[in-house]
Order: sequence, then structure tokens, then C-alpha cells
Amino acid sequence: RKQILSIRKKLAPEWIVEKSKSIVSNILVTYEYINAPCIYAYMPAKGEVDVTALIEAAWRDGKRVAVPKVIDKDMIFYYIKSFDDLESGYFGILEPKEGLEAAACENALLIIPGVAFDKEGHRIGYGGGFYDRYLEEHAGHFVMAPAYDFQVVDRIVVEEHDIGVDMVVSER
Repeated sequence: RKQILSIRKKLAPEWIVEKSKSIVSNILVTYEYINAPCIYAYMPAKGEVDVTALIEAAWRDGKRVAVPKVIDKDMIFYYIKSFDDLESGYFGILEPKEGLEAAACENALLIIPGVAFDKEGHRIGYGGGFYDRYLEEHAGHFVMAPAYDFQVVDRIVVEEHDIGVDMVVSER
């Protein structure tokens, strides 16, 4: 975790924009994106893959879009119709101000961030367990993780409570 975060901290903003654009383009042509009625995404922070263009594409494609809000130890997704529906929240990450809880779309494509992934879909997050707890309660989602190539490693040691992803999408 520390090694990948150290690399990510040094990324130039232009590099993030360029690689994020490639990653989002790769997501937009997947079967899972094309056929999803709604997209549950995240608002990028700390050098994560910027998926705001994915959110904009989903709106243009007529999909419902939801992003998470942290409430105590839980993460609840709320639908948003524009970026104006967001405010600074947990650790300064943009979150929905209020709105309609997105529990009705269990077959949504869930786009989740992470620190590192392996080719088997194992994931290292930030250590808070928010996505693991969410996925434990909402198992119907197809889970996709946008990642820079350097975030995909050979092997990740997982713990019993860790829940992996169905697909990792990088710039390649």
C-alpha cells in the first residue's frame, strides 16, 4: 500500500488526465458499462483515476449515476444529476449533499477506487473497509476498478473480510 501510494503521490496532473482519459475510454466500450442501467462511481481524490468523464458519459447515455456519502462507518450511494449536487465531505472528498438513496439499482455497475489490484481481482484499499462492508450487503453489482498500470501487481495477500473486484481496467 505504502509503495503504490508513494508513486501515486508523485504523479503529474497532466499524466493523471492523460491516463484517466485512456482508462475511461476503455471502460466505455465494455459490455458491463454499455448494458448497465446505472453507474455507481466515486469522486476521485489523492491521484486516483479521474472518472468524472465516465460520469458525464453515463449522464449523456441516459444512465442514472450515484456516488457515495460516508455516514459513520457506512457508505451510502445517492443519485446525482450534476456535479452541483456535491459538497466536500469525508476527508475532503466530494459527496452528495442530499437526495435519493440509490438502493433500488442492485444491478448497477459499481466503479470502485483502490490502491493496488492483482490479476485475480484482489484489491487493497485504504484500510477503512467501506467498500468491503458495502459489497457484503450489496452483492448484485458487477464491480469494476479503474487503475493505472503500475497499480496492477502480481499478487496481493488478502484477508478473510476482503472482497475483490470482477474486472480491473487500466490504460492498456
